[in-house]
Amino acid sequence: MGHVKGLMCKECKKEYAKEPIHVCEFCFGPLEVNYDYEAIKKVV
Repeated sequence: MGHVKGLMCKECKKEYAKEPIHVCEFCFGPLEVNYDYEAIKKVV
């Protein structure tokens, strides 16, 4: 998980730290992984 910045709710866009959670605390929307695409570009 070296290029993972954190998690983000797909519905309300609230950001979360890298934790083992799957649902937003505020709107109960699904969380998706927020990647550091600039860092990934440097190694691909």
